[in-house]
Amino acid sequence: MRAASPNGMRRPGSTLIQTKLIHDIEDVRQPVKGAELTVSQIQGGRLTGSVTHGILDGISVTVGRFSKAVRSQGIMSRDRHVIGMLLGRDDAVSYWSFDMRPGDVVFDGVGTAHDAIYKGGARFAGIALSSAELTGLMAGEAAMADLDFWQRRTQIRPEAALGAAVSSRFSAVVRRLDEHAAGLSPAGSAFWMRALVEAFVSSASGGVPWDGNSSPVRSALIVRKVDDFLWEHGNAPVHISELCQALDVSRRTLHRAFDETLGIGPVTYLRRQRLNQVRRALLDGGSATRSVTELALNFGFDDVGRFAGYYRQLFGELPSATMRRRKASR
Repeated sequence: MRAASPNGMRRPGSTLIQTKLIHDIEDVRQPVKGAELTVSQIQGGRLTGSVTHGILDGISVTVGRFSKAVRSQGIMSRDRHVIGMLLGRDDAVSYWSFDMRPGDVVFDGVGTAHDAIYKGGARFAGIALSSAELTGLMAGEAAMADLDFWQRRTQIRPEAALGAAVSSRFSAVVRRLDEHAAGLSPAGSAFWMRALVEAFVSSASGGVPWDGNSSPVRSALIVRKVDDFLWEHGNAPVHISELCQALDVSRRTLHRAFDETLGIGPVTYLRRQRLNQVRRALLDGGSATRSVTELALNFGFDDVGRFAGYYRQLFGELPSATMRRRKASR
């Protein structure tokens, strides 16, 4: 994907393409336009990458890349179907506990819950379209013309060679459109829109059934319940004992669930979630009257020096640097 200025836009006819560079976890909260996601960084270091959003003949197309491990939860779209494809990965990627490899396709139906874990950097693609657009494009595709097919929590895994070819083709088409969008006619835009949709359809050669009884799925559901508990408690720090009591699970079960799902322990995960909350607070203008020390204490860090070390390890800068950058941007 060709680099572009953060606000670079080209609009020929019915085509709009915009590339945004990623400098911070806050920049990846909308991998698809209109998404309502909570995205947390769970690997140390500065997050970088880019996201290109395109509108082709009214259908939204996204291609993006990021450099560090993240966890993504929420709703992809309240009024559109989102079909996603993993284009590449530096480490394991899971969607609702399904291990994903490049070329795999997943569905986020209208208003359905999304849960993905990237244990390293990754490249992804997605299209978002209305029910009418989806059924129109899928006419003649048997089961895929039925909206119920797209509302299921399903992973499609093509043969390895096909998946690699499709993901490579998709990336190449979007890169070429990014470079030459100014020359696209409305007819050309419609053609390439269908070509991108068909890249996803060609990958849908065999579905992997959702197995709700497997150990990885049970572990993922426990982690999801932990996240729901954290959400209900807002910014309040939470102890492991509270989680075990609320979820009626042992510490051993909780540790196994986090190890299977995220590859880290629950204590580390809770700390990194609190660090993400601190970062959001530092970037929020409403925290202007609070010192870093006060914020650290409010989010459960009693040793400010250790807190600053954890923060720099995760985000690649000290909390004071984040606050200065926020003030400079006002």
